[in-house]
Amino acid sequence: MLTGLLEFDDRAGHSLSYSERGSQQAQTPSLPRNLLDAIRAFEQSQELRKHSGSAFIEAYPKIKTVEWGRFHAHLSAWEREVSIDC
Repeated sequence: MLTGLLEFDDRAGHSLSYSERGSQQAQTPSLPRNLLDAIRAFEQSQELRKHSGSAFIEAYPKIKTVEWGRFHAHLSAWEREVSIDC
């Protein structure tokens, strides 16, 4: 939610034309491809650290890293069906 508010604050008072919006979208970085990449980006964000506090920025990635590890500890139904010939 905070990232949305930060983006809203950045754009407050700026009205872009149709062509300016297209140009801005071309320069917008893409989203992380997976949870681990998102965790790393989250940890590096000085803006989030400033608004959320260091305690939250330290704790949340640890929780999500455990979640990432648990997710990768198991084979998905798709992996069992497609990748493994039993």
